[in-house]
Amino acid sequence: MNQNKKVPNVVVFTGEGKNFWAGGDIKSLYIAKQEDPKAKIVKDFFRYEYLLDYSLTKMTPIQVSLWQGAVMGGGVGLSINSPVKVCTDSTVFAMPESKIGLFTDVGASYFLQRNLNNSVEIALYVGLTGEKISGKNLAVTGVATHYFSPDNFSNILETLKKEVNEKTNLNSIQEFFNKKADYVYDPKNF
Repeated sequence: MNQNKKVPNVVVFTGEGKNFWAGGDIKSLYIAKQEDPKAKIVKDFFRYEYLLDYSLTKMTPIQVSLWQGAVMGGGVGLSINSPVKVCTDSTVFAMPESKIGLFTDVGASYFLQRNLNNSVEIALYVGLTGEKISGKNLAVTGVATHYFSPDNFSNILETLKKEVNEKTNLNSIQEFFNKKADYVYDPKNF
């Protein structure tokens, strides 16, 4: 292994198009199972998904998740542990697995309570019903850390790219978003 490779100090997770994540993993798994019920992907999919989610919690670079559109299921698992989670009016967060008879996975029993202002009651409700939380309410409840109006959100990635350098750390990233956001989560306001 080449130890001289530079590791970025910031990694940004964002969707392509209108959604951050909208169930493509489950759809592809369903199609694979229809084509070949014994396919390796069918057997190994969730093991690798959960391993990836756990590995992201141990990742050294600072993670920033820019959420727009649907943020559900596997997309939640990939991004919920980011110390900076940005939402906008189009963002819709949910763990809809319970609506199709599956348990809320990707660590939801761990993160739901912690990301809903330590409210066991709300976490149980969201986890058991698959209820959606959207827009600014994501930052008000603590699921997201920052809310941006659509106008401010549209160029935030480009602005962030200009700000990041070798000295960037978590505090400077949080300060950057705190200054630019239209609303910043504060547990005292919940």
